[in-house]
Amino acid sequence: MLRFAPRPGLALAAALGLVGWAGQSCPGRAPAPASEAAACAPVEGPLTAGARADALAGEFRLTLTATDGPRAGSSAAGTLRLQPFGARPVPVPPATGVRYPLFGGANVDLAAVGAVAPGAVDRADAARPGVLVLEWPRPNAPAGSSEVMLRFGADANQGGMPRFDGAFTALTVTAIEAGRFAGTWESGGEEDASGYFCAERIAAG
Repeated sequence: MLRFAPRPGLALAAALGLVGWAGQSCPGRAPAPASEAAACAPVEGPLTAGARADALAGEFRLTLTATDGPRAGSSAAGTLRLQPFGARPVPVPPATGVRYPLFGGANVDLAAVGAVAPGAVDRADAARPGVLVLEWPRPNAPAGSSEVMLRFGADANQGGMPRFDGAFTALTVTAIEAGRFAGTWESGGEEDASGYFCAERIAAG
């Protein structure tokens, strides 16, 4: 059961190079009408022990809703596609305890909810993906407990020396269920924004 909760912080993700150089969010579909986003609500974390990022492979309908920032109260919907790297190399340097199981792209209008990302988010190239999935063990938690995050922006996910110009968008997963996952998101640039999201499965990975 999905439950109401506040969003978690992004300290560890920032240490992993969350913020890249400022770019433009990739335009996608128009904001979803209120009726389409009505079923999406904030959910409480942390993830249950044993939940893994690998379960997020596939195609999803993604809904973002802003609760803070210049577009608070607005929603945007589009598609998100994630797939395993397989034999392809991960484009970012390894970090202790961190996995990068999936990559992909999203077709969603970040600007409609006041978010920005460093570079295109619809790019599904493994060498410079628009979306990169990160997973690491949750500190001081039972064995098998993980944190899962989706980092948006091809320029943040291409590897090389991290640049810290302030633009970022990241989704923190707080619930994984059959056919869907959900959580909170945060974005920073000239203005900060945050909210919650839901992803409903359209097709398997």
